[in-house]
Amino acid sequence: EAAAAASGGDSGSSSTEALNAQASELGQISKSLETISSSEAMAAAAGGQVEVTELVAPAEQDTTNQDAAVSAEDVQVVEVVDVTVLSVQVAAMEVSADAACTGKAGAFVTIGDKQGTLYPEKQIESGSTGTALCSKVNAGYEGSATLKCNAGSVSADTNACLPRSCAGNLDVTVGAKTGVVTLDSLPSGLKTTKLCSLVNPVWSGSMTLLCEMGAVRIDTSGCMPGCMVKDSVNITVAGQRMLWSPTKDMASGVNNYVACEAVNFGYTGLIEIKCYFSMLSVNMAGCVAKPCKGSSVSMELGSTTKIVALASEIKSGLTGNVPCSAVNPYFTGQIVISCLFGNITGYNTQGCIRQCLRTDAGTAVSVGGVKMTVKPTKDLNSGSSVYNLLCESLNNGFAGTYTLTCYDGQLTASAACTEKKCPATLSVLVVVGSQQALISPSGTMVTGQSENSLCEDVHDKYTGVVTLSCYRGTLSKDNSSCVVKPCEPWDFGVGSVLGVSGLVRPTAQIASGAVGAGECSLANQAYSGKMTLACVKGTVTVKDASTCRLKCPITSFGTLTLDGSAYRAGPTAAMDHDTTGEQLCSKAAPGYSGTISLHCNDGNVTVTTHACLPDPCPVGDYYGGLMGLSPNATVNSSTILHFDCGSSSFKMYATRQAEPEDALYEAQVFGEYAVKCFAGNLTANFSTCYSTTSTTMTNTSTTSSTTTSSTITTTTTNTSTTSTSSTTTSSTTTSSTTTSTTTTSTTTMS
Repeated sequence: EAAAAASGGDSGSSSTEALNAQASELGQISKSLETISSSEAMAAAAGGQVEVTELVAPAEQDTTNQDAAVSAEDVQVVEVVDVTVLSVQVAAMEVSADAACTGKAGAFVTIGDKQGTLYPEKQIESGSTGTALCSKVNAGYEGSATLKCNAGSVSADTNACLPRSCAGNLDVTVGAKTGVVTLDSLPSGLKTTKLCSLVNPVWSGSMTLLCEMGAVRIDTSGCMPGCMVKDSVNITVAGQRMLWSPTKDMASGVNNYVACEAVNFGYTGLIEIKCYFSMLSVNMAGCVAKPCKGSSVSMELGSTTKIVALASEIKSGLTGNVPCSAVNPYFTGQIVISCLFGNITGYNTQGCIRQCLRTDAGTAVSVGGVKMTVKPTKDLNSGSSVYNLLCESLNNGFAGTYTLTCYDGQLTASAACTEKKCPATLSVLVVVGSQQALISPSGTMVTGQSENSLCEDVHDKYTGVVTLSCYRGTLSKDNSSCVVKPCEPWDFGVGSVLGVSGLVRPTAQIASGAVGAGECSLANQAYSGKMTLACVKGTVTVKDASTCRLKCPITSFGTLTLDGSAYRAGPTAAMDHDTTGEQLCSKAAPGYSGTISLHCNDGNVTVTTHACLPDPCPVGDYYGGLMGLSPNATVNSSTILHFDCGSSSFKMYATRQAEPEDALYEAQVFGEYAVKCFAGNLTANFSTCYSTTSTTMTNTSTTSSTTTSSTITTTTTNTSTTSTSSTTTSSTTTSSTTTSTTTTSTTTMS
């Protein structure tokens, strides 16, 4: 079991490896049993002992223990040398230089592993030599030793003694048979081999013959027993079993062969049966399932049925291929055929794909809205394509190519079509008026792209644009906008406006033969408004300038009336006729704020409206002291304030120019004075102030004298531009009882 398991099987396995392993194991067991049965030492080592119960003479020589047998040399009687007798004999010998050596005198020698005395075979005269057989001392040697006699004493030379060789017929037992093996001369110490089959024909291997000093040692352990006709072995092929025995005895190591078909009809090849140490083993590696070869099968593909013969062998269990076209010429690919034990079990046509025929319906292709049916010009195999078919064959407005592809009878198309472009080398004939010309685009144009060209490039008296359009490689033009050239705002002509000549141009396009407007100021800068211009094929002329009107220059003015006073109001810049403008009130009437609206009519300026209001009055230092107000305060226009003439502020400010001032301070002043604000100017009326003390006051450059009764009137005006001061004495009247003096002082201040 162990040997079979080591080879991958068990004791019931019939494979070659398992049987060989078991045979080898049995051989070793046999040897071990033989050794144990004959050896006390081996028995003890195995844990037992040898008990001999019966001795039976073997029927044949035991070759296994032959090496341990006692040889004849080992039992040969050892020669006994009596030294005393030998000494007496030697003493009795004749002692003489000429004494001969008789058979009683010998020489002690060593031959091989033995020692002994060699005696002359016959008397040897002194000075002569004789011989003696080497076998006298060692039976395993042959040849003769040379003995030399010298004055009755013998010496020996054994160099010629050699181990005995082996030759002759030997009785050898192999298995149950004993035979004769002839051995040619074999020197001692050498080996030779003989076939075991020389003794027993069913045994194989070789025996070894060793010559040891004339004795032959025979070793038959290399002989292997064969297999007999009575032996048998089970052969199993794919579940089919057969018991097999050799038809004649087989030598060990010899092989025999059986057809696999004899065991299982579905298999072919040879089964190898091997004999080894009387054991039969089976090797079925040569058995293979029968292939399908030379068979024919009826197949159906499409609407065609056909019997097809196999062109090549198909191994059992595998598949083979037949071209689909062998059954139906309109198909490509391979039909798969299944084989089992030499029989075709079926076929599969799924690998067959139909061609696309030129007679088929074709496929529809749409290019740019145009749908067409296309077909190949020749039959197409499935999986193949036709490339680089021109798109313009489907739609002339397209470039590029399309591809037809066939798969299992279905034709499909894939297009890479693009709309044709219009190259710069393409041109179109354009007619404008009486002239015509070929016009090309400035560069390559794509479908839907437009480009303009000037009409005057075709006819110089026309204007507008010629529109070039590209659509799928076709260039078209649109010259409907080409008209006789008008007068554009940038076209100048020479015209005269009220005697002054200058350049004129229309304010807007004027068609040829029509009239339009132009600015009068371009020809005569003193005038504004629109004049009538005429256009003839792009040339501008003045048709009517009577509508031109004078501008209002900056030096012109209108009258502005404020609070009963008249002022002159002019524009800040020249004004065109029938236009309006504005001016600041303070520019025309100082002391007023707001704006004035002006209108120009043929060089005359009029004031249409105004929003002028009088300015408030700043108090300042003088009136601040006079009225007791902050110098930074203001008084609204048209405001009148009343103050006491006897106040210290009146005396300090109103009369500060009087000489001497102290005289007024000492006088007693009565009454009230008024301070009025108007349009930014403060005025004070001191006429209501009077004093009973005669005082002389000097105000600015005028001197007045005051007697018992005096009336003082002082008027002060503030403006933003000038400052003057004057004093006037109006009259002096004297009577018998009263003298009256009136002084008027007017002061204008900035």
